Amino acid sequence: MDISLEAALTGRRSVRAFAAESPPREMVAEALRLAEFAPNAGNRQQIWRVVCADSATLARVGRTQTVLRAKFNAGKPLVVTEAELAIAASAFYDAPVAVALFAPSRFHFAAADAYVYAQTLCLSAFGLGLASCIVGGVGDAVGADNGRKWRVPEGYAPQCYVLLGAQRGPLPAVHPRKYPPVVWA
Repeated sequence: MDISLEAALTGRRSVRAFAAESPPREMVAEALRLAEFAPNAGNRQQIWRVVCADSATLARVGRTQTVLRAKFNAGKPLVVTEAELAIAASAFYDAPVAVALFAPSRFHFAAADAYVYAQTLCLSAFGLGLASCIVGGVGDAVGADNGRKWRVPEGYAPQCYVLLGAQRGPLPAVHPRKYPPVVWA
């Protein structure tokens, strides 16, 4: 789908209601390929991407992220118990696919690079007809076992997640823009 830049920027929404079916693997792969053109610090291109479509893993990582975010916001230690996981809702909104983005732990622009990549992935997905939502990362919701299974390089940390899939229900409304005025100096 060819759309204008303005249509992409004004049309994309953060979708939090996903249909159950997974998008075609080729479509996700094309969105990831296009996102590789995201700007990044020093042209390092170091974002490690893991596409997860396993519903059990998505549910566990999503619930862990919910608990970690609540603890972070409350200033509590980022330790998660099984009892907390059992009652937590998933931060992943039942999306059929999540792309976990990892970056080097000891790189000043790691988070910035990951979020620029995430936004570029969302715009790429929108252009291909996929719904998306960025979920901020707090702590290590992925866990060491998944990190090894996903071949995440040593010294990399999760930064954020991009949820992908078909939208369930109507597109969220456009919210009024609330940015403060631009100051020209």
